Amino acid sequence: MSPRLYFLVWFAVAVSAGVLWLLGSFTLTVGVVFGFIAFGLTFAGMMNVLPIMVSHQNHPEEQVPIKVKAVKVPHRTATVRARMA
Repeated sequence: MSPRLYFLVWFAVAVSAGVLWLLGSFTLTVGVVFGFIAFGLTFAGMMNVLPIMVSHQNHPEEQVPIKVKAVKVPHRTATVRARMA
């Protein structure tokens, strides 16, 4: 879902809620239905729109050379074994 379509759906829900409120038809049941719609739109935005809005896809990744330093690790020759009694 594109962000433009997502915000258009939010705008349509808000306008329809406003019209129902102005006409006096915004009852408690209608409020619950609009609450479910708002709940669904909120989580749809988190799953579909938020990753698109916060990601940076226009900038190419820079190739940074990695410097690797070799470290000598001492080898243990003595081992400890538990005795089975």
